[in-house]
Amino acid sequence: MEQQLIPDIIYASANPQALVLQMSADHERETIAPELKHLQTFTSVPFVLCRIEVSDWNASLSPWQAPPAFGKENFAGKAACTLAQLKENILPRLQAQYGTLPVCLAGYSLAGLFALWAATQTNLFSRIAAASPSVWFPGWIAFAEQHPLQAQALYLSLGDREDRSRIPMLREVKNCIIRQNELAGNQGISHILEWNEGTHFNHPDRRTARAIAWCLNEGTEQTTDKQNNYDQTGTIHPCHSAD
Repeated sequence: MEQQLIPDIIYASANPQALVLQMSADHERETIAPELKHLQTFTSVPFVLCRIEVSDWNASLSPWQAPPAFGKENFAGKAACTLAQLKENILPRLQAQYGTLPVCLAGYSLAGLFALWAATQTNLFSRIAAASPSVWFPGWIAFAEQHPLQAQALYLSLGDREDRSRIPMLREVKNCIIRQNELAGNQGISHILEWNEGTHFNHPDRRTARAIAWCLNEGTEQTTDKQNNYDQTGTIHPCHSAD
């Protein structure tokens, strides 16, 4: 039986201008509160943040079957089932409640890869927030080169030490994220790649908040300090963590 996804409304502005769907694992429950706090300092755009917990991470978010990157659990390749639930169940319910809003699909790590993949399958998600996405996934870059994103804006980020891994396929993540950013430029969509200090596990709450905030701020005419002077040209520049 496939996992039934249940939307969890974390925050909703009175008059939202965007809907954020964040794919999330059970171990990320404790980071959602600090993430929201960061997000509210990074943007003044009113939004709805809906967290969607995925219990079977490697199965539900992987676009196709692949051998394990670590441990013994294979990637089961059931992302299509997850996307079907978003399209047929969750989005209609949320749109009935909040109206037809621009949708940002967000995720960290494998959830970030899922967001990228979903944007090649449908144009329902106008903005993609992929923080430290698993673009090292076997076959992903070759797939991305043949399947353009249908989104209007893309945020990418990576830790500057994420490629220093003992696992061979993970050592390719830097080259892969650079190629993903190049593809976005070739496709003519608004995009940015930010480099964070540290490994994959440093400040995921803040990194995810920055990703979502950029997507919310992109395309608005606001000039508030909360936009953090994000580069609107899609160039590569550093993003330093601050504690």
